[in-house]
Amino acid sequence: MWRGNATYYSGTTTPDDDSDENLDAVLKNFHDACQPGAEHPLPEVSWLVAPYGWSEHPSADTQHGERYIKKVLDSLQSNPDIWNHTLFILNYDENDGKFDHVLPPWPEPGTAREYAGDYPLGFGARVPMLLVSPWTRGGHVASEVFDQTSTIKFLETWAAHLGKPFRCPNISDWRRSIAGDLTSALDFTHPQPGPAAFPDPRVERSQPIAADHMKPRPLSFHPHATISEDRASGTVTARMTLAGGPKDKALSFQVFPDKYRAFSNTPYTVTARKPRDYTWDTKATDGKYAFSIYSNDGFVRSFAGQVASAGSRHGGLPRAEADLLKGQGVKHEAQVKLTLHNDGTKPVTYTLTAHDYLGRTQKVTVAQGRTKVVMWPTQEGRYDVVVTVDTDTTWTQRYAGRVATAGKR
Repeated sequence: MWRGNATYYSGTTTPDDDSDENLDAVLKNFHDACQPGAEHPLPEVSWLVAPYGWSEHPSADTQHGERYIKKVLDSLQSNPDIWNHTLFILNYDENDGKFDHVLPPWPEPGTAREYAGDYPLGFGARVPMLLVSPWTRGGHVASEVFDQTSTIKFLETWAAHLGKPFRCPNISDWRRSIAGDLTSALDFTHPQPGPAAFPDPRVERSQPIAADHMKPRPLSFHPHATISEDRASGTVTARMTLAGGPKDKALSFQVFPDKYRAFSNTPYTVTARKPRDYTWDTKATDGKYAFSIYSNDGFVRSFAGQVASAGSRHGGLPRAEADLLKGQGVKHEAQVKLTLHNDGTKPVTYTLTAHDYLGRTQKVTVAQGRTKVVMWPTQEGRYDVVVTVDTDTTWTQRYAGRVATAGKR
């Protein structure tokens, strides 16, 4: 573990003295270890812990942290033999207490080693993580769930590849299944070890940031959820599934009532081999239901409506199904297949509205007892569409998320 020249640092006049002379002294041993023929070269794995003045923790200046990181990267890149075989991981240990609108994964009650009394450990608010290496060039974003243990899991994967397997006993089975090992963020097939080519800032550019520099890393799995109504019992069932991914992969789903019930979350852990069901007994809510399901990577399902009594077919009775299809349509773009049914005796007009940047609306009228299929487009696999009907103001469904595009990870 490289803590820098702690003795020198402790003798500075102020803890926030970030002069180049001071910073060079703090990183001297690390810088020397990066040089060709170093007496004490870098070990295969190193942890760098920045002194407080360069840690970006309040009241430390973020610019000081930027200079610290730059000095570290300059040292690594000064030796191509090191840089071409090095992954630099920048971790933060907290988010400074800022509100995070994204739900963290939540273990089910009773999950081994993930509860302290009645309280779940969970994942907490998101924190930044940057991966800098020849295998992570291009400004890509990895959307798999990671946490601080992902760094340890990456070392496990790396060591196993070298024929030196080990397993950290401090990571619970649940956390292992939820958090990735960082490999989905790396592209080992197209390394780019050389320095990046930047455009001349003095030249006027109509598109300064290319769209292909904002694409997410591909994933081989995605969450899904569908709904069914049992008109005889008045029960509504939402089935949560995981499609694709490694055999030991799991996703955390959370269900919240939107109306008619007290607000609370119900967590589920879903694997490809173990789908989970959430049920709503509408007999206790005057035949009505309204709830939403959340998971990672922008996944949302919202279902609301009222269950018609068994045998009733008066008016138009909407029923919708959704399937996620990858590699379909023009240019093999992923699509959402929406199957729109009418189980009633009068026509139903569905309205499909893009709840995102597409700005698209489509109306589809389905005759009594008939079905129509709509292929809804995605953009880079992402979709967000709200479905409503003209026969029931309480009936609405929302489908949002991302269709898996990778074949291996």
